[in-house]
Amino acid sequence: MKRYKNIAYVINHISFFTSHILPLALEAKKNGYNIKVFCGYGGSQEMEVEAKKILKINKIKFINIGFLPASKNILDEIKFLINFIKELKKYNPDIIHAISLKGILYSCIYFNIFGVKKLICFITGMGYFFTNKLKSYELMLKHIILFIIKITLRSKNTLLIVENNTDKNFFIKDIKINKSKIRIFNGAGVNLKKFNSNNGNKKNIVLFPARVLIEKGINEFLSCAKKLSKKYPDWKFYIAGTMSYKKNQNQFIKKIIQKNITFLGYHKKIHKLFNQSAIVCLPSYREGFPKSLIEACGSGCAIVTTNVPGCKDAIINNFNGYLCKPRDTVSLFNKLNSLIGNRKIREKFGKNSRKLALSKYDIKIFVQNNLMNYII
Repeated sequence: MKRYKNIAYVINHISFFTSHILPLALEAKKNGYNIKVFCGYGGSQEMEVEAKKILKINKIKFINIGFLPASKNILDEIKFLINFIKELKKYNPDIIHAISLKGILYSCIYFNIFGVKKLICFITGMGYFFTNKLKSYELMLKHIILFIIKITLRSKNTLLIVENNTDKNFFIKDIKINKSKIRIFNGAGVNLKKFNSNNGNKKNIVLFPARVLIEKGINEFLSCAKKLSKKYPDWKFYIAGTMSYKKNQNQFIKKIIQKNITFLGYHKKIHKLFNQSAIVCLPSYREGFPKSLIEACGSGCAIVTTNVPGCKDAIINNFNGYLCKPRDTVSLFNKLNSLIGNRKIREKFGKNSRKLALSKYDIKIFVQNNLMNYII
């Protein structure tokens, strides 16, 4: 009788699992693997509720260990870690696929105590530790986490997956991880049937598809949208992302009262917005490889994003979009203004986005590359 292998997905929260990892997990199930998700609490209740429904429909088991992605309380972390180790030991995984820094940290500790046949660490973005000025306590935590990852990746049957060259070079040059241990994937892929390009469906919409967070560039986007909506009254500016995220700072939202600037909140069928939008704007401060930009490419959108790690890797400047300076409203305004005012360039960029998606971002590529890593 064939012995099925157990895969444990360890991740900050299940909403990220359903948006980024679900197609891989479903294909793994088809290939005879048992799968289970080990997670913490997400930052948005509405996103977590929807994610639970999706997991139930797809008959995927999960257990919430109780940790919070942004928590830095050592005593709490020890409690959550002990609970994580206890639950993971019960499941007895052959493969651990750890996603996000906290998921990787917990998995590395478990691996060093008990060992598994394979440990895959998937860095989907360097997050808070690399986008903010750190206090001495936070800086110490950062070095401890990176040291544990470094030591763990010296072992056999371990692999680090990153999403851009900046992160790859950081781990090779700064953390001294052997380059043979590192793979680069171009994000989590996109369903090219759901996100499709049809210029006839495009409307005068600029879409900001992200959680309403400072580090996603929401302040810069709103500043530009206020000016552009007056200059181009036939254009609409949509913000499609949860506003209930625990760490966001929403005071500025109340100040925006303009009819063509709309906060849509968390949008369950985001692909419909992408397919209608002419321009997608993500002025983020740093990313791994933003899924929203991959989806924008799949939907044939012209793109404006920042010249930062992750964002600059997802598009080709002057081919399917423009790169602007990070945290710079003047630069962002100029790029958006150029696209809104030039339909010919906008449509050219949109067609090129779809070409890029077809060649690099098909979800099938992401799934097959990961399944190859599961071979023990």
